[in-house]
Amino acid sequence: MRYKLFSALVYFITMTSCTAKSNDPQAELEHWFLNPTPHTNVFASRQEKQTFILVEEHEPKGRLTFTPNLGSCAAFSPHAFFDLHTKEIALAIANRYCQVFLTNTQHRHNRLNSGELADPAKLKYGLLFYAPLAYAKVNPKAKIYQFHGFSKEKRYSSAGKLADLILSTGNSKSEHTLVPLSTCLAQLPFVVKRYPSQVKELGGTKNVLAEQLGDTGQFVHVEMSLGLRLQLIKSSALMERFSQCFKP
Repeated sequence: MRYKLFSALVYFITMTSCTAKSNDPQAELEHWFLNPTPHTNVFASRQEKQTFILVEEHEPKGRLTFTPNLGSCAAFSPHAFFDLHTKEIALAIANRYCQVFLTNTQHRHNRLNSGELADPAKLKYGLLFYAPLAYAKVNPKAKIYQFHGFSKEKRYSSAGKLADLILSTGNSKSEHTLVPLSTCLAQLPFVVKRYPSQVKELGGTKNVLAEQLGDTGQFVHVEMSLGLRLQLIKSSALMERFSQCFKP
């Protein structure tokens, strides 16, 4: 009986301590990015060789990998189960050049217990919201690349129907920061458009990260046509050339 009471007390103290330290998940993640360890007070974590892994086991679910010896950028696939091949493309870029890779681990159309959709592009809490903001804060020059897929057939503008890639920061004031990336990608056999000067749709203006980082130019919303995604998956040489444009 005494043992059970003691165990319950230890559990209560531990949980209370963790909760107290987790009142500000973004601040905790800022510290973690500067001093990564296999353990955090907020998310399930582990280390595999040179890579640290964080997992959100509770809703909204997500996964992050952090490899410190790579470049200062993040590749993010928020709709892995919906936008075909966006996860593979984001991961290919992260494996080559970016310290951070993020992806959702439940379908964006799943309903959370709160009644909200499990869409990381719209939720203002959870690992996939706090981690990009924390990483951007401790790495002011880093880019957060978020990869999406679109269908040309569903576009309403001629520019949208022609585009293979639509790039946006979610804020017209920082569109100029996209010029180096768009110039590089335009060397590939793709039609590249920047929002809003060259195309008026798929600008990601309502994206929660665009709301937070759009004016800085750190957030880059990358919309890819299905044809482009299929080409990248089929050709390792083309994937390599594409990935190089995102190299810090």
